[in-house]
Amino acid sequence: IVPIYCFGASKIFRRLQLPNIVEKISKLLRISIVILFGAWGLPIPFRQRLLYTVGEPIYPSYIRECASKPIDPVSFQNQ
Repeated sequence: IVPIYCFGASKIFRRLQLPNIVEKISKLLRISIVILFGAWGLPIPFRQRLLYTVGEPIYPSYIRECASKPIDPVSFQNQ
Protein backbone atom coordinates (compact mmCIF):
# COMPACT_ATOMS: atom_id res chain seq x y z
CA ILE A 1 0.00 0.00 0.00
CA VAL A 2 1.50 3.33 -1.03
CA PRO A 3 -0.04 6.45 0.57
CA ILE A 4 -0.49 9.30 -1.93
CA TYR A 5 -1.98 12.74 -1.25
CA CYS A 6 -2.88 15.36 -3.84
CA PHE A 7 -2.85 19.09 -3.00
CA GLY A 8 -5.01 21.43 -5.11
CA ALA A 9 -7.65 18.89 -6.13
CA SER A 10 -10.42 20.89 -4.44
CA LYS A 11 -9.84 23.75 -6.92
CA ILE A 12 -10.48 21.64 -10.03
CA PHE A 13 -14.28 21.94 -9.83
CA ARG A 14 -16.61 24.50 -8.32
CA ARG A 15 -19.87 23.79 -6.52
CA LEU A 16 -23.18 25.36 -7.46
CA GLN A 17 -24.95 26.82 -4.43
CA LEU A 18 -28.38 25.16 -4.24
CA PRO A 19 -31.51 26.65 -2.63
CA ASN A 20 -32.18 25.92 1.05
CA ILE A 21 -35.07 23.58 0.20
CA VAL A 22 -32.66 21.29 -1.67
CA GLU A 23 -30.33 21.26 1.34
CA LYS A 24 -33.25 20.30 3.60
CA ILE A 25 -34.23 17.48 1.22
CA SER A 26 -30.61 16.37 1.19
CA LYS A 27 -30.54 16.16 5.00
CA LEU A 28 -33.90 14.38 5.06
CA LEU A 29 -32.75 11.75 2.56
CA ARG A 30 -29.31 11.56 4.20
CA ILE A 31 -27.54 11.91 0.86
CA SER A 32 -25.40 14.66 -0.58
CA ILE A 33 -26.95 16.54 -3.49
CA VAL A 34 -24.15 18.45 -5.19
CA ILE A 35 -23.84 20.00 -8.62
CA LEU A 36 -20.23 20.47 -9.70
CA PHE A 37 -19.03 22.34 -12.76
CA GLY A 38 -15.73 23.15 -14.35
CA ALA A 39 -14.51 25.12 -17.32
CA TRP A 40 -17.27 26.71 -19.43
CA GLY A 41 -19.91 25.28 -17.07
CA LEU A 42 -19.14 21.76 -18.26
CA PRO A 43 -17.78 18.77 -16.35
CA ILE A 44 -14.33 19.63 -17.70
CA PRO A 45 -11.93 20.43 -14.84
CA PHE A 46 -10.38 23.88 -14.50
CA ARG A 47 -6.66 24.08 -15.21
CA GLN A 48 -4.96 23.77 -11.84
CA ARG A 49 -1.44 22.82 -10.88
CA LEU A 50 -1.55 19.76 -8.63
CA LEU A 51 1.09 18.73 -6.14
CA TYR A 52 1.35 15.03 -5.34
CA THR A 53 3.17 13.65 -2.34
CA VAL A 54 4.03 9.98 -2.19
CA GLY A 55 4.80 8.30 1.11
CA GLU A 56 6.80 5.24 1.89
CA PRO A 57 5.14 1.90 1.14
CA ILE A 58 3.29 0.16 3.94
CA TYR A 59 3.81 -3.59 3.87
CA PRO A 60 0.90 -5.29 5.67
CA SER A 61 1.53 -8.71 7.12
CA TYR A 62 -0.02 -11.66 5.33
CA ILE A 63 -3.48 -12.48 6.71
CA ARG A 64 -4.67 -16.02 6.17
CA GLU A 65 -8.31 -15.45 7.27
CA CYS A 66 -10.54 -12.47 6.55
CA ALA A 67 -11.01 -10.81 9.92
CA SER A 68 -11.26 -7.11 10.73
CA LYS A 69 -9.19 -7.22 13.93
CA PRO A 70 -5.79 -7.98 12.32
CA ILE A 71 -6.35 -5.28 9.67
CA ASP A 72 -7.06 -2.40 12.09
CA PRO A 73 -3.47 -2.01 13.42
CA VAL A 74 -2.13 -1.77 9.86
CA SER A 75 -4.57 1.01 8.91
CA PHE A 76 -3.51 3.14 11.88
CA GLN A 77 0.22 2.40 11.53
CA ASN A 78 1.24 5.86 10.25
CA GLN A 79 -1.14 8.04 12.26
